[in-house]
Amino acid sequence: MTAALVVSRKSSVAGTSPETRLIVVGGVPGAGKTTAIAVVAREPGVRVLDPDQIRDRLKDLLPAGTLYRRYRSLVHLTHWVRVLIAVLTGPSRSVLVVHDPANRPVRRKLLVRLARGAGWQPTLLLIDVPRAAAETGQLVRGRVVKHPCFEGHWRRWSSLRAEITGGGGPLDSTAWVRILMVDRSIAAATLSAIAAGRPTPKSSNNSAAGGDRDDGLASGDAGAVPTRIYLG
Repeated sequence: MTAALVVSRKSSVAGTSPETRLIVVGGVPGAGKTTAIAVVAREPGVRVLDPDQIRDRLKDLLPAGTLYRRYRSLVHLTHWVRVLIAVLTGPSRSVLVVHDPANRPVRRKLLVRLARGAGWQPTLLLIDVPRAAAETGQLVRGRVVKHPCFEGHWRRWSSLRAEITGGGGPLDSTAWVRILMVDRSIAAATLSAIAAGRPTPKSSNNSAAGGDRDDGLASGDAGAVPTRIYLG
C-alpha cells in the first residue's frame, strides 16, 4: 500500500489562512475517518462535522434500544445538510473538517465546487486501508455495513483510488488545493498538520521516496496542472 500519496497544485498551500481551510476526510466505512477527526476536534480553532455527532444526539432522544438502522438515513441526510450550510456560509474563524466518504463523484464535485465558490481552500485527505482492515474497523466501532452496501463503497473507492494513482488528469478539474492519500497510521497526524498549516508527517516506510516531499510549500504558477508526488 502507498504510505502517502500527495497530489499538490503548484500554488502555495501554506499561504492560505486557517479561516479558509476546508478539509474533507474520506475513505470507506471502517477506514478510520471518525478516529482521525476525533483527534483534531480537540484542537482550538477547528470545527468538525461528523455524522457520529448527529447519531449520538438522536440516540439520546429516541427510545432506548432503537436500532441504528431505523434512523441511519436521517443521520446521513442531516449531516449532509449541515455540511452544505457550513460550506455555503463561507469561511469563518475556524478550520472546517468534514467527514465524507468522498467516493461518490457527483457529490464530491458538488461539494468542492460549492466550497471554492464560497471562498474555501479545500483539501481532500483520503485514508487508504486494505479491505480486511476496513471490515475489522467496522467491527471495532460496533456498526457493520451490510455486505451489498459495502460492496458499493469498495467498488467506488477502488475506482477513486485508481483515478488518483493512475497518473491521469487532475481529479475534479483541479478544484482541490491539495489531495493526500495516507494510510491509517499517519491519518490523524496528517489531518492535525493540515489543520494547523504545518508540514505533513511521513510514515516510517517513506525512505524510498527518493527525496520527494510535501511540506505544503509547493510553489509556482497558480494555474498549473497538479503534480503527483509519491512518498511511499
